[in-house]
Amino acid sequence: MKRIEHIKLYKVGEAVDILYADFNHQTTSPVLCRKITMLKAYIMYNDVRYIPEDIIGDLIVSIRKKEIRFKTEKIIAKKLESIKNFIKAYEQKHKKPPTKETNNINTNEILEAITQLKEEMKKMREQEQKELKEKNMEIIQLKEELKEKNTEITQLKEMMQKMTQTKFMHIHKSHSNTCNTKNI
Repeated sequence: MKRIEHIKLYKVGEAVDILYADFNHQTTSPVLCRKITMLKAYIMYNDVRYIPEDIIGDLIVSIRKKEIRFKTEKIIAKKLESIKNFIKAYEQKHKKPPTKETNNINTNEILEAITQLKEEMKKMREQEQKELKEKNMEIIQLKEELKEKNTEITQLKEMMQKMTQTKFMHIHKSHSNTCNTKNI
C-alpha cells in the first residue's frame, strides 16, 4: 500500500485481499488485473500501477454486459479524475527529483555507506546478543554456586545446632551426676 495523504493506493495482490476480506468477493490476481485494465481503473504512480481505495468497491461488478461495463467505466473515470488531480497537486507541493537524475557518484557513495552501516549495526547486535548470552550463563552459574553455598551454610548450621545440643546434654548430664552424688 502506498499512501498519499488521505488517498490509499494498492497493488493488485493487495486489492484481491481487500475484495475478499471486506466485500466477500473471491477473485485472483490475473482476473482482477484484466478487469482493471479493461475498466482503466488504475493510476500510474512512479511507473507502477496502483488501484485507489475508492475504486476497489467498484471492481465487484460483472463487466460481461456492455451497458454495465460502460456505466462502471464512467463512475471509475470520475473518481480517478479527482484522485489524479489531487496527486498532481501533491507532487507539485512535495517535488522530489526523479531517482534516475540522482544516480550520481555521491548517491552511490551514500548508498554504500548506508549498506556498510547496516552491516556494522548487524554485527554489533550479534556481538551484543553473544555478550548477553555469556552474561546470562555467568548469572546462572553464580546462582548455582550461591545455591551450593546456601546448602553448605544450612548444613553447617545444622551441625552447629547438633553440637550445641550434644554439649548442652553433656553439661546437663554431668550436672545431674554431680547432683546425684551429693544426694547420696
